[in-house]
Amino acid sequence: MRNRNQNISDELKSNDQRTISSDVEYQTLKDEIMVLTQNICNYYITMYTLCITILGFTIESKNSVLVFLIYLVMLIFQSQINNCQEGCNRISAYIQVFLTEDRDSRWTWEYHRQLINEVIWDQKGYRNVRGKYDKIIKYGTTIFGISAVIVCGLLYRGESSYLNGISLVISIFLTIVVSTIDKAVGRKNDKLCREYFESMLEYKTSHLPNGKPKIDNHES
Repeated sequence: MRNRNQNISDELKSNDQRTISSDVEYQTLKDEIMVLTQNICNYYITMYTLCITILGFTIESKNSVLVFLIYLVMLIFQSQINNCQEGCNRISAYIQVFLTEDRDSRWTWEYHRQLINEVIWDQKGYRNVRGKYDKIIKYGTTIFGISAVIVCGLLYRGESSYLNGISLVISIFLTIVVSTIDKAVGRKNDKLCREYFESMLEYKTSHLPNGKPKIDNHES
């Protein structure tokens, strides 16, 4: 009887430790999402500020070559933004699959927010408006690329030099490239999060039965 009670006590302590460990992991991942989200905002603000500043200098100095700095800025910052967004979606999917298994009986925002958002957008007619917002964010770099083309076109119209002509042609080409990249990597937010969720759920089902990893024992 004493051994049985000791086993039960050890099991309860183990469950408590797992619960504490899960809570710590959950809070750590939530904090990581907050950091990544703040980084996204900072990157957007910095990128827009730099692009507008470069356009202003290009117009003021009438030097079309300066406009190429915009594409460098967009490449660097948009890559970081995409990485942060992907990280947020990946962490959110992980929380849904591995840390909130009781999501059907207990409220968990990471899981239910997708369904709630869809209901709200349908009822309030937000879907079309949100689609426009998404396009503005998704094609933000394309908008600056088009602005660079317009500036190069105005400079070439004011002075039809060889340098301005080459700058105009290159800016058009780079804008097409940027637009193509934006379209290719434009999977954001709930759509990408759902893809990660389905992939992790499939992995958990096939590799982690009963929450424990499969271990293949091979005799040497």
